[in-house]
Amino acid sequence: MVKSKLKKLNNMENTISYSFDDLEIVGAYGRNIYVRSKVWKTEDTDYEKLVCLQFSMTKWIELQKAWITEKKNFCERYEHFCGWGDVISNYKDNGYSIELLDTETMELKRVSILQPTDFLVDMEHG
Repeated sequence: MVKSKLKKLNNMENTISYSFDDLEIVGAYGRNIYVRSKVWKTEDTDYEKLVCLQFSMTKWIELQKAWITEKKNFCERYEHFCGWGDVISNYKDNGYSIELLDTETMELKRVSILQPTDFLVDMEHG
């Protein structure tokens, strides 16, 4: 498990998880990357929501490096391609929203823009 200064993990109210493999960059503006993602609230397994995640470029690169490092550790440990999991993040919701295409329904939806502040890569063999 790779940690990146994850703060207030016990504050599950502002904690989400999302699948790294399903992230899709939908835009870049200024120093930010905008990513379409389904998220889950860690304390509510029935909660699933389409959102736009806003990462600073620095935070996005930090997440990429953490994911690749953890993936590499699993592949080398088990001597084959493997490793799947989620990213757990604390986030800020500044009240902004944007229209994104929901790729399951093929409809435009107004979704919240959430800003991950810290993350934890939670990977398993698989």
